[in-house]
Amino acid sequence: LRAGLPEGWLDPIGSALRLTMPLLPKVDESVSDEDAAFLVGTWRYAKDAQGFGQGYRSYTITTFTQKETNRLYICEDDRAGYLENTGEWLQAELRDSDGCGSFVGSVRLQRQGEGLLSNYVKAGASTWGDDVIGAAVTWK
Repeated sequence: LRAGLPEGWLDPIGSALRLTMPLLPKVDESVSDEDAAFLVGTWRYAKDAQGFGQGYRSYTITTFTQKETNRLYICEDDRAGYLENTGEWLQAELRDSDGCGSFVGSVRLQRQGEGLLSNYVKAGASTWGDDVIGAAVTWK
């Protein structure tokens, strides 16, 4: 067990964790049920993209009903947005606060085995940041 994790949390691959949600409503057709079930939960990654930084950060993917459609919603700290399928990636335009404020950047996610590859680009920038691998937080 990694230092700083609450009792009952597992760290199966040593880099990040996801909290698995037991029930998942049907999401919009752009994301398969299998992918949605995999994505929903809390994902953890090293603060430093290369894994050398101190500590971890996390983001949470949930479902949110909008106009009678369940959509995937990502939230990290004070940034949030709806995930859209762009083909190879799921991508969200992130806004500050509750997802309704100023545009702060975009995140894209791609499944890599049992982890999630992510990249972030700040508002006004044209280049995606470093690859970051997050892993599922699993409740025991």
